[in-house]
Amino acid sequence: MPVGATGPSVAAVDGRQAPAVDTQPFESTTKCDPVNPGICVPSAPPTPHPANTHKSWDRDFVARTIINKATNNEDRMDSYARLDELYGKQDPAVRQAILANPEFAKIVDGAAQALIEQTGAGDQALHYLHGLAAGSHPDLAAALLVSATRIFVKKGAVFSRNDKTLEFPNRTYIEDLSDLIRGSSAQPNRQARQAIKQLKTLVTKEPGQ
Repeated sequence: MPVGATGPSVAAVDGRQAPAVDTQPFESTTKCDPVNPGICVPSAPPTPHPANTHKSWDRDFVARTIINKATNNEDRMDSYARLDELYGKQDPAVRQAILANPEFAKIVDGAAQALIEQTGAGDQALHYLHGLAAGSHPDLAAALLVSATRIFVKKGAVFSRNDKTLEFPNRTYIEDLSDLIRGSSAQPNRQARQAIKQLKTLVTKEPGQ
């Protein structure tokens, strides 16, 4: 008789987990001739499970655990800060699972909304966005930029021309934001580059343009 096996152990937030035990029923790899009893030959081994089945489950579980731990329903900015702190400690596979989780977008959208609600859709909001992105992991900075740009466009925001950063007087806030998201992974980076283009369309034009 096959020995019963327990299910996967609970994964820790840092992604470490004992290998899950295969719970599929045992099938003998030996077949006997029904016509000539006693004559048995090895059969082909059973088809193995895909190598990444359990690993995929682990990644998603850890991602959900991290997002749940970060979520603070009373403070949207705190949720973003907690998520940023935890996200940077994960391996690339878990990070991708976090980015793919719909709750990730809710946290980032909430932070962008809170930021713009506090400052208004103008230069000050852009300055705060720049400061928050500068202290974030590039993936979160890119996602925050995309979310905030969506709100800016919806609200018809207008930004001052030649609005230079304090740290780099020769660079505008939008130009520096473009550099901040360059280290982000593929998907957030593509969307963020498009967001930068949209932000530039919201800058006031030269007279006569």
